[in-house]
Amino acid sequence: MIKKSSEYNKPLKPIPRQLHQKAFDNSLLPNIISVVEDGKIISVNRAAGKLLGYPKKILLTKNLRDIFNGADSGFTQMIKRRAAVGQATGNLMATKKNGRQLPCQITSVIFTGDNDVKKAITTLVDRSEGIRRQKKIDTKKEKK
Repeated sequence: MIKKSSEYNKPLKPIPRQLHQKAFDNSLLPNIISVVEDGKIISVNRAAGKLLGYPKKILLTKNLRDIFNGADSGFTQMIKRRAAVGQATGNLMATKKNGRQLPCQITSVIFTGDNDVKKAITTLVDRSEGIRRQKKIDTKKEKK
């Protein structure tokens, strides 16, 4: 049976908050939610903890500047761009718990949360494997 177009225009039922939380927690991509004003990390998912090597409780005591070098001009530019247009992407180095630097592609988007507090969700994509593969290809080319 083909649905009439009017059936698609019905208001959607609100999605329970618990479903959003489950989706966030179980996402395969590492996500960090922070307060825009000061960068305080207020929520992380399992994938973020695993990628960065921190337990969730420890990440919740940190600031985005602790994970991404706050003095790095790339980080500063990304934050300025995000403030100006509401979203930004960039290639930054994240610092893992063991001190190692991890090249990541970052996407960060501002949204308004509870009590009209501006928050940002920042998604990290580990670029280290792609960089290793490219270096291997480049090395093979140089040997020819």
